[in-house]
Amino acid sequence: MKQLALTLALLLMSATALAESLADRFEARYLGWTDFCAILDLTVTSRSGGQRLGEAEACVFRPSNDTGYLRAKVLAPIGAKGIEIISHVKQGEERKQWLYSPATKRATPVNDSRAESPFMGTDLSYVDLGINLMDPEDMKKTGSGDCDGKPCVAYDIEPREGEYRRQAWLIEATGALHRVDIYDGDKQIKRMSLGDETQSEEGFWLPSSVTVENLRTGSKTELRYKEIDFNQGHKAAEYDPDELYGTGGTRAPGK
Repeated sequence: MKQLALTLALLLMSATALAESLADRFEARYLGWTDFCAILDLTVTSRSGGQRLGEAEACVFRPSNDTGYLRAKVLAPIGAKGIEIISHVKQGEERKQWLYSPATKRATPVNDSRAESPFMGTDLSYVDLGINLMDPEDMKKTGSGDCDGKPCVAYDIEPREGEYRRQAWLIEATGALHRVDIYDGDKQIKRMSLGDETQSEEGFWLPSSVTVENLRTGSKTELRYKEIDFNQGHKAAEYDPDELYGTGGTRAPGK
């Protein structure tokens, strides 16, 4: 009996060490930066195979594990050129977002009734553009499996508004993020898959693409990185709608 108890204890300790090690590898791989700006090609494909093409600029500032800012601007028509969205996310607080229209030259708050609506006809909702504050210490191991022939481990991460569950699948050997499955109750509604990764000059790993599949509609949106710059010294004021579109006139990040 003592031997059995010892064996069980060792197995539990090994499982815990593996989880911590994998979370550490994930953090080292993705979360070492503070800010970045990227130019993205977008392809929206409908269930019937029709496609719409566009281009966008996305800037993100993540000063800590519990605070994040995002600013995304449409550069070429997916929706109206010049449309921008700003997101503020803080742990324990409600998401704050604003939508800027060049036609009105105003940034208006995005209310909760629009949170799950598609952004400019893509498969990204306003909630998806709210930034996910993934803290490895809060990731809970929920399973294991196979990801395109590679052993992988599933972790639950904090869901967003309108979601029941978000499950991230990490490649066990490297900590690379393979995909994120999104559920409404027991039904999976979206899947975010990452393409092959390359390492930037700064040492950060980047997927060649991110594909968001809407399992309700059969459509998907693919984002491909064209240009990206890390750690340019962004400030919170550069993501403040009053500064950007009011009288402050703060220079926009990435410009």
